[in-house]
Amino acid sequence: MRITTSRLADRQIAKALRWWHRNRPKAPFALDDDLDAAKALLAEHPLIGRPVRGTRRRNVRCFHLDRVSYDIYYQVIGRDVYIVTFWHASRRPPRL
Repeated sequence: MRITTSRLADRQIAKALRWWHRNRPKAPFALDDDLDAAKALLAEHPLIGRPVRGTRRRNVRCFHLDRVSYDIYYQVIGRDVYIVTFWHASRRPPRL
């Protein structure tokens, strides 16, 4: 499967990475590494994330990155895993 991202998710990922690199000196690339690993896993096993209920979008799933406490909200559309949003798990879930 191919991984694609929304413009919103691209901006959220870039912002999270900038913050992480500045504020996590003991593991400055942990977020990069975990995000890359999650994308590879989702490309191979797109239904691994838990289904998300109560959204305006259809078939939204959520995959949690344990070590860095971020969630990837995505949809499987044809042969694409489409990342809708990238969200810190401590926040209230996004409105999708």
